[in-house]
Amino acid sequence: MVLLWSIGIVVDGPDHVRWGAREMLRRGADQIKVMANGGCVSPTDELTSVQFTVAELRAAVEEAAAQGKYVMAHTYTAASMTNCLDAGVRTLEHGNFISSEVAERMARSGTFLVPTIATYELLAADGRSLGYPEYVIQKIEQALKGAYEALSIARQAGVRIGSGSDVLGPTAVVVHRSVRRWQRRLSGRRGPSAKWRS
Repeated sequence: MVLLWSIGIVVDGPDHVRWGAREMLRRGADQIKVMANGGCVSPTDELTSVQFTVAELRAAVEEAAAQGKYVMAHTYTAASMTNCLDAGVRTLEHGNFISSEVAERMARSGTFLVPTIATYELLAADGRSLGYPEYVIQKIEQALKGAYEALSIARQAGVRIGSGSDVLGPTAVVVHRSVRRWQRRLSGRRGPSAKWRS
């Protein structure tokens, strides 16, 4: 296991994204993760704010591919997901506001969706007691509302579904139990041939 001394770099513009991807790969990253939309815990951007252009995302994809690696993207909206697909991003994390058109494209290209619903369920239920501020709780609730429909849209389109969560620390054990519950639910609906791979 490689311990990176910084888990992220703020970059702006295709050349700087290319530098950032190379730097993370040089430090030993197995994949590159980009924040293609705003996040729940960010105090300054909404879930719907698109963070990267296609050219910026493509720079990261090219650098990862040069090292035999791939890019995954934190993304919620159809607009951001479309940018990611145009750039060749392999896996889209969250996808809470996916459209049918984007889901169909993902299915055709073999792009994975990692819905992370268990994370939103946990934080919607326990976020206040865990000390999250109200603006975070509101964003989590917004994301959770879209998550169930998004999963349904993705499954109907035949999108490849991955399993994962964004939670670290003491709450991780609870979330990972919930993720396993979701895996069982999805596998049961898909029949005995359904397989889960990491």
